[in-house]
Amino acid sequence: MAETKDMLDLLGRVAATRLLVVGDAMLDHYVFGDAARLSPEAPVPVVRVERDVLRPGGAANTPGALMTTAAAELAVHGHASAAADLYSRAAAWYDEQPADRVASVAQRNWRTFTLIGAERWQDAKPVCESLLEDAPDEGWFHTMDGYVAARLGDQERARSQLRWLEGQEDTRSYQGTLHAVLGDKARAVELLTQDFAEGAYATLWWHRDVLLIPLVGDDPAYAELVRPKG
Repeated sequence: MAETKDMLDLLGRVAATRLLVVGDAMLDHYVFGDAARLSPEAPVPVVRVERDVLRPGGAANTPGALMTTAAAELAVHGHASAAADLYSRAAAWYDEQPADRVASVAQRNWRTFTLIGAERWQDAKPVCESLLEDAPDEGWFHTMDGYVAARLGDQERARSQLRWLEGQEDTRSYQGTLHAVLGDKARAVELLTQDFAEGAYATLWWHRDVLLIPLVGDDPAYAELVRPKG
C-alpha cells in the first residue's frame, strides 16, 4: 500500500516536470500510388507513384504524444487538475506546430485524442472529419468522430457512427465507447466485457482511455473490469 501511495504521489508531480526528449529527429518519406504487379526480379510490388510527402518523424513528433499519455494517466489516478493542465499544454503544443508537421494521419490522430482530453470539442471536430476523409474504413476514427459529435450535442451524427460500427467486424470496444457517451452504460460495459474475455489488445489501455471517461467513477461494473488482475 505504501508503494502504491508513493507512486501516486510521484505521478501527481508529473505535470510540473520538465522533460528532455532525446532521440533522432527523422524525416519520414511517404510514397503513395498503386501497385498492380510484382517485380520479376524480387517479390516486391512495383508501384506507380502518384505523390510523395515528407514529414518530421521520430523524436520530432514525441512531445505532444508524451504529454497526452501522461495526462491520461494523471486523470485516472485522481489528479484531475494536473491532468487538465497537461492536456491543455499538449493541445497548445500541437497548435504551435507548423501545419505540415502535424498533417500526417498519425499526428492528427494524436491531436484529436489530445483535443478530446482538453475538452476542445469544436476544435476536434474538423480534425476528426479530415481523418475520416483520408481513412473512411478506420473504425477508431468513426469512434472519435461520434464521441465528439455526442459531446457537441449532435446525437444524430453520434448514433449514425454507432450504426456504422455495428455493421463492421471487431468493433465492440468502439461501439461500447459510443454507447457510454450516449448514456447506455450497461450496454457499454457489456460490449467491453466481451472484448476483454476474448483478449482484445485494446484492453491494455482502457483504464486511461479519455473516451471512456463517462464510465469512470460511478460505474462499479466498469471499475471491476479495469481493476488490475493477478
